Amino acid sequence: MRLKLPLTPEQEREVAEAARRGAIIIFPTDTVYGIGSGDPNAAARIYEIKGRPENKPLPVLHASKESAKQGVDWTPLAERLSAHWPGALTLVLRRGAGTVGVRVPNHPALQRLLEAGPWISTSANLSGQPASRTVVTLPGVDYVLDGGETGGVESTVVDATGEAPVILRQGAIKL
Repeated sequence: MRLKLPLTPEQEREVAEAARRGAIIIFPTDTVYGIGSGDPNAAARIYEIKGRPENKPLPVLHASKESAKQGVDWTPLAERLSAHWPGALTLVLRRGAGTVGVRVPNHPALQRLLEAGPWISTSANLSGQPASRTVVTLPGVDYVLDGGETGGVESTVVDATGEAPVILRQGAIKL
């Protein structure tokens, strides 16, 4: 189903609930269009739709820093860098034996949806292709949220597991 932003309150509830139940959503962010779900069990579908290698973990989008801190090893470096949130910065942090990327996007419509819970997410494009600044549709997606053109530059990805930042991908935020 394709919906034009802004969503009505009823549409917001519908999309948020569908995401929690595992629906795959394409949505605008402050950077590029994303694809995601509020159900971590939907990861296999996202990998399949994108053709993404399963050894590339999916980042998690949150509505707030307080939410992003849950379940990760929140470092002093992460605390300092989170001053860029909401915004185009993905922090890689330890979670259990591995790591996870977390981000608080600066997009009001998306933030309202994320208030119902975090979403696993990645860019809405086929793996290896450029990320899109305009709405896209991919086979197997349940909802497409059309918010017009986005900022167009992907988030900066920083490993914040240590004492010094390690830039893994230079993006919209220059550190």
